Amino acid sequence: MSRETHEINRTVGGTRGVKMTNTTVTPFEDRVKKAAKILNSTTKKLTKILLDNGVDDINMLDATTTSFNDVFGIINEIDGNLPLLKVKAAAGILKGDDPFNKVIELPKKESESTALKALLKASEPIAGWKDEEVLRGYIETDRDDLEYELQKRAKGKRFIVLTDDKKEIDVEASLKMLKRARKEDIPSSIVTEDDKYIHIYKVENYHVDNRVREESPLRPGVTLFDGYCPVTKINFAKVSDSARKMLRLINTFEGKQSRTEERRWVDVAKEKGIDGLGVIFPEVHEHYLELSRADKLPSLKMIAPLETPKADPFRSKTDTGYPIYTQNKKEY
Repeated sequence: MSRETHEINRTVGGTRGVKMTNTTVTPFEDRVKKAAKILNSTTKKLTKILLDNGVDDINMLDATTTSFNDVFGIINEIDGNLPLLKVKAAAGILKGDDPFNKVIELPKKESESTALKALLKASEPIAGWKDEEVLRGYIETDRDDLEYELQKRAKGKRFIVLTDDKKEIDVEASLKMLKRARKEDIPSSIVTEDDKYIHIYKVENYHVDNRVREESPLRPGVTLFDGYCPVTKINFAKVSDSARKMLRLINTFEGKQSRTEERRWVDVAKEKGIDGLGVIFPEVHEHYLELSRADKLPSLKMIAPLETPKADPFRSKTDTGYPIYTQNKKEY
């Protein structure tokens, strides 16, 4: 790139040293700028979201404790309606895995025969890969074709086991469970000999982009199902995104009201949007506009947790693994 002069040397451990001139854009700034461009956002806005989450330099982005999923979730705080593929690409860029600048790198001391094997492997159909190769590739890249291959090999059953800290996939345990899934049904959790519960998930439920949920405008922390709130018994499917956010602010200002009153608000929101609600609640409407200008409106998006409350090792085969999800969430 024209604005930066990088001299990158790979060490034995795989780390990178970066030598820069006075006019060089730092690697952190460069990644943020590229990611913001993909998202059609601004570098300033993305930098602020990262800083709010404790990511203030490239070391935090590259830390083993900062996963692709973490970065994906942070980006979604900008706008929960961002296109999925753009968010995934931006998260990859921030993690140092630019999907638009892929280069096959071979170890310097690798023999020609080994290098040829590596190139042949990259072009080999995924169906011919070993289970471990597919699983590790999926963990590293979150590629849809690898996810589909794992689903097919597991016959649509659960097999993903997480490490004790719930942050990463336990590859060895998951591969053992994958072999079992080919022959038998897998429950949502099992009990080990030392009375330890181990939750087991379907591969499609692991990554953050598959766990984004819509939040009820009038009941913070309650998940909508196809627009329907199981607590208020109101369907928000025909309420625009902006009107839903306005309803959240009204709920915050006015507090919980009777079901009749809340339904009246929703009817106005469906018919006239935020302008109609603004006639009834002018002060809230003004506050909405202030938050909108500051890009601080509530997202009404939630990331469903992987943990299954009150795990039951004898759940039925039809269990989806997603109970009605509520959580304590800061109100706006």
